[in-house]
Amino acid sequence: MRRILLSAVLLASCVGPAPAPQGQAWVAIELTGPDSLLGTANGSRHGETVGDAGDVNGDGYRDLLVVAPGISAPESLEGRAFLHLGGPDGVEIAWTATMDGEQASAAASLDMAVAGLGDANGDGYDDFAVGWPSHDGAALDNGGIVRVFFGAASPNNVVDQTFEGAELEQMLGWAVAGPGDVDGDGLPDLLIGSPGWNGTFGDAGKAELFLANGTDFDAVPAWVFEGQANGESVGMSVAGAGDANGDGFADVIVGSPQSINRGQSWLMLGGAGGGTGLSVWAYSGPGSSDYATDLSGVGDVN
Repeated sequence: MRRILLSAVLLASCVGPAPAPQGQAWVAIELTGPDSLLGTANGSRHGETVGDAGDVNGDGYRDLLVVAPGISAPESLEGRAFLHLGGPDGVEIAWTATMDGEQASAAASLDMAVAGLGDANGDGYDDFAVGWPSHDGAALDNGGIVRVFFGAASPNNVVDQTFEGAELEQMLGWAVAGPGDVDGDGLPDLLIGSPGWNGTFGDAGKAELFLANGTDFDAVPAWVFEGQANGESVGMSVAGAGDANGDGFADVIVGSPQSINRGQSWLMLGGAGGGTGLSVWAYSGPGSSDYATDLSGVGDVN
């Protein structure tokens, strides 16, 4: 079986060099140059997003998620996420499982998000989540949906848990993250952004933390962090921040490039029960910078 060696860098493109209008994802091969996971159809935008799935099949090697949000397979523009397994010789070119949007809509796959979560149900296999923020729920256009897939010795595309938006244009799942063990119970948790959610303010947006319980994730969030202005769109980006204050609990960071017209991010500390969900630190970008379009925890930099 053909494989590619996985180095420390993953590169993604929704365009790709000609002749790859279907999109392409590259994996850096040590020092010798790239090999690619080529899209399967024109306009599929293969590789627009890539993610570390963790060790989904428990073989000791990390696996890779690659997104093609423009694919029709077979529903029109439903979007698809591909799971590629790692191994002793690198990442397999052939995918092991595909996760489809399962909905035909011109907007159903405009954006997708993927995240490795860790072993949330304690079975020895890492789990992952896929978000379709433009998914239409029951009479809710663009309500959004996040599907959780549990790992297994032979991974598959059976949906193990679902979170759906409850409002029109909520866009739940625009961003998803596995922030680590926020409540200190030994299980990794789940962070979901909904930038179109209407709270006290229109399109204020929100981010929600869902705690793992050993079987799946709690259906009710431990906390909700809401935007405080019209159009703030909090939750366009979410990420784990590591243990920023050294107290043994994983912390989280939430962002919006639309906040105060230049972008802003907020840090929430973990703690018993998942912490309070209150921001203890905020940073805003320079004018009109779209700061916090994407977020990532980087570990101990000093």
